[in-house]
Amino acid sequence: MRMSHQEDALQNPHIRLFVSGYQALLKGDFEGFADMWAEDGSMEFPYSPEGLPQRLDGKAAIREHLRRFPEMLHIDRFSEPVFHPSQDGRVLIAEFSCEGRAVATGKPYNQKYISVVEFRDGRIVKYRDYWNPLIALRALDPKEG
Repeated sequence: MRMSHQEDALQNPHIRLFVSGYQALLKGDFEGFADMWAEDGSMEFPYSPEGLPQRLDGKAAIREHLRRFPEMLHIDRFSEPVFHPSQDGRVLIAEFSCEGRAVATGKPYNQKYISVVEFRDGRIVKYRDYWNPLIALRALDPKEG
């Protein structure tokens, strides 16, 4: 069963939190996005290329990482996420895409994501962000054509 956030957001607090974070990123409110994490939360990037973090532990590390995001990428829009139910009620799986650009190069950054997010007490405790590193490398590299 697939659910859009419009259909289920009012009933599911995890979807409400996810969507509010998504909206915060579009507004450039990276502090608001970081505030969604538990103090001991983590963020993982399993496909992150060399030179970029693969894991951030703790809300402070996540906040510091997000502080640098606007210097690298500007997101113009996100697609409406599709949520996939999980057998574990603490876990939300979201599939979405973005359109944006790399700040330094002006090159497009049009990415697809699958995020697996685990919640505890209304906060994110684990966020695994699956994305294509080649899209990021092409956008950020001034020599890439």
